[in-house]
Amino acid sequence: MSTPVEDLFRQASALDERDRANLAGLLLESLEDPIDEDIESAWRDEVGRRLADIDSGSVKLVPWEDVKAKLQKSVLSASSTGSTTKRSKSSQSPII
Repeated sequence: MSTPVEDLFRQASALDERDRANLAGLLLESLEDPIDEDIESAWRDEVGRRLADIDSGSVKLVPWEDVKAKLQKSVLSASSTGSTTKRSKSSQSPII
């Protein structure tokens, strides 16, 4: 005997790829908390500020490869020494 979920899965599996993807997205969205418009607005403002900083040249962009290498070096160094020391705030640069 099949369950309702198994029946739905079989039906969904018969859909074409695009419809399955749309259905998957809708199902995932149904699990999310409701959108908080204040938070969404704050994120839009923050993204706008960051884009303006980039466009004006007031921030230095760092290639992902450089960031990744620095993180890997930091993690490897910390794991080999057992260190969990954090950098001081004055040595930290903003990440954009």
